[in-house]
Amino acid sequence: MSYIKNFSHTIIAAVFSLFIGQSHVAQAFPQFSGDGYFSCTSCHVSTSGGDALTAYGRSFAEEKLTTWSFEGEGKTLHGSVNIPEWLLVGGHVRMIQVHYEDSKISQGNFFVMQREVDLGYAGDALKFYITVANERDEAGEYDTKTVTMPKWVVRYDILEKFSIRAGKTPPKFGLNIADHNAYIRRNIGLGTEADENLIEASYFSETIEVNISQSAAFLPAVKEPNEVDPGSYSNTYANLSYFFLEKQRVSTSFLRRKKVESLEQIGSVSLALTPAEKVRALFEYNAGEREVSDVKTKLQNSFSQVIFESFKGVFPNITYHYQTSKSGAEESRGDKIAAGLAWHPRPHFEFSGSFGSVRNLKTYTYGHSGFLMFHYWL
Repeated sequence: MSYIKNFSHTIIAAVFSLFIGQSHVAQAFPQFSGDGYFSCTSCHVSTSGGDALTAYGRSFAEEKLTTWSFEGEGKTLHGSVNIPEWLLVGGHVRMIQVHYEDSKISQGNFFVMQREVDLGYAGDALKFYITVANERDEAGEYDTKTVTMPKWVVRYDILEKFSIRAGKTPPKFGLNIADHNAYIRRNIGLGTEADENLIEASYFSETIEVNISQSAAFLPAVKEPNEVDPGSYSNTYANLSYFFLEKQRVSTSFLRRKKVESLEQIGSVSLALTPAEKVRALFEYNAGEREVSDVKTKLQNSFSQVIFESFKGVFPNITYHYQTSKSGAEESRGDKIAAGLAWHPRPHFEFSGSFGSVRNLKTYTYGHSGFLMFHYWL
């Protein structure tokens, strides 16, 4: 029974990696690149994105991102209350249903990914927010349980080009993280590593963006009796992005993750393009090495995604992911292809889903997987 349980957890992890990491969060950069946005700072107080929206971010969601809206609907509580621009009030509720099926197993799971309320202040140079309640389904070996993970961030902008950020929060999302799909899976409630103490420095210009961050934390107590304590870990992230032809971007990223018994180092190059007015494309290649208890595994993967804006607020997408790993004589290869759709019918609401096939290129066995997600932001 334990073998079946562990196998099913592995399958769910693979599904999460493909569809949450790639088809939802990762598409934020190419999705908005058609409007000339490659960084989260235009719309979010946090340079990670996903947290408290600025007044500009709310107006952008209302005017450009959603299918229908009335004036002021993107404001807090749908514009029913008048809140000064310096006061930030926000929050998120995300719920998801995932499913995987092949010749041996059929497995589904529904859970609440995120429940949180944010309060903050946005001045000309100084900005901060605190997450008053942040409940998410945290996973130890993908056994979900609800935990409360408070966050806070202080950000200070210098001469509109330099930004320093510190707090208890994950680092930047999306293309600024090498192998960002695995990173996202760990940091949106599908792993045990979202509770990080972070310090980050960023530089922005019309053509260049540079980010360097260092974070550290102590892993939650998810170990079994007599198991080695996981202890503390530290992460180093670095990213350099160059913007060319207004709506195109090339980036290179590096991450180093050090734990008690493991070390992971991965480098990445990515390209985000807007080949046509209603088309966005993302290409990424990652390569690196993971060492666990003196056993080294070489990792490579590539990721491609094309997003279409078929109608205002409606974004169909096609995703392809190829990955390999090699440890000594052992080697695994697989790929995934999926078609998905994200729809923002009105401000504050988002629906997304995807369906695709997972293929083991060593045994040529196949599986089918998909997800449906609902997101409401305050």
